[in-house]
Amino acid sequence: MGGGGSIQGFNNSLKENRKLLKKTRFFPAERSFLNRKREYVKRAGGVESLRNASKEELLAIRNSIVAKRKKDSLVTIVLFVILASVVAYFSVDYFKTNPNYVSEEERLEIKNNNEKYNFYISDGDSYLNKGQWHNAIFQYNKALEIFPNNYDALYRSVYAQVYRCRNTKENCESAKSNLEQLLNKFPEKQDLIELEQVLVFVDPI
Repeated sequence: MGGGGSIQGFNNSLKENRKLLKKTRFFPAERSFLNRKREYVKRAGGVESLRNASKEELLAIRNSIVAKRKKDSLVTIVLFVILASVVAYFSVDYFKTNPNYVSEEERLEIKNNNEKYNFYISDGDSYLNKGQWHNAIFQYNKALEIFPNNYDALYRSVYAQVYRCRNTKENCESAKSNLEQLLNKFPEKQDLIELEQVLVFVDPI
């Protein structure tokens, strides 16, 4: 009998513990909007006293929202302008320090110079084919003003001077001097050596 009483007491104790566990919450109940509303009603004595906002209050809320949106938009615009300025600054700095960078003004100048050079060379060749040595030399020298070290223009000018000397016996000393200077710069050029041979057979006056 003593053992039976101990078992009965153990069972009763276990039931009481289970009841306590059911009543105990380890996590608080979720505080949703409905829960908060119930708490408010309970504290207000069981009567809901929530009221609709007036037109003035709604207008104030609307103005507040509009003002916040304007502020957010302004901040976005300012950040965009700052970012664009930084990108533009570093882009310009990169292109300026890049050795291969050519500005639009320089590009136009190069284009104009090439067009002028090609015109003078083409015009000089036209005069040269007609045997108009003076005009040909003049046009070739105009091309050399644009590109002083251009071999094609230098060769054409000396060529016209050499053949002017051969055909008219004019300014032969100048032709020889200019040819020698060009040979010193380009001693490997076969076409200059051939021009030198032309002057060898020119009879001095």
